[in-house]
Amino acid sequence: IEDATVLRAVPNDDTLFEDAGMSPFAFNEFTVHRTGSAILGVDVCVNGTPLPTYWSDGLILATSAGSTAYSLSVGGPIVMPGAKALIITPIASHNLNIRPLIVPDTSVVSFRVRARDGKAIFTADNRSVEIPDGTSVTMTVAQFSLKRVRLNSSNFINALTEKLLWGEDIRNNR
Repeated sequence: IEDATVLRAVPNDDTLFEDAGMSPFAFNEFTVHRTGSAILGVDVCVNGTPLPTYWSDGLILATSAGSTAYSLSVGGPIVMPGAKALIITPIASHNLNIRPLIVPDTSVVSFRVRARDGKAIFTADNRSVEIPDGTSVTMTVAQFSLKRVRLNSSNFINALTEKLLWGEDIRNNR
C-alpha cells in the first residue's frame, strides 16, 4: 500500500466549485483550457514567482500519478509514481520557448486565465466548470492522500514498456 498525492484547488471565487457541484480535489490533474477558437493566456506563479505567460490551448497541473494520463498525451514528461513532484504542461503551446516544468509537490501553483473568448473551462479529473476571464485558481497538494494498492507483480517500467511500446526499436532486439 502506497500513499498517492491528491491536489486541492481554491478559486478566487469561493462559490465557483460549489455552484457547479464540483469537488475541489483531483487525483490525476487540474486543467484549464479554451472554450472556442481563440488562444488562451495562462499566467502561472510558483510559490509567488511568476513564470512567462503560457499562450496555448490550455495548461495542465498533474501529479506524478497523472503524468502518464493527459499530461503525457500533450508532450509532458513521464514521472515515476512515487516521485514527490507536480508537472506543469502546456496543451498545444503557441510558445516554442516555454516548456513543461516539474516543481516540488510542496509548491503553491496558481493560474490566472486570460481568455479572449471571455471564458475558459477548468477541470478536476474530467469534472468541469466554466470560469470567466480573469479567474485565478490556487492549487496545492491536499492535506490528505489516497491509499493505493500496488501488487507485488506490478512494475512501472515494465508497464511502460508493454503498454506504450517504450523503447520499441529493432536495435533493442524488440
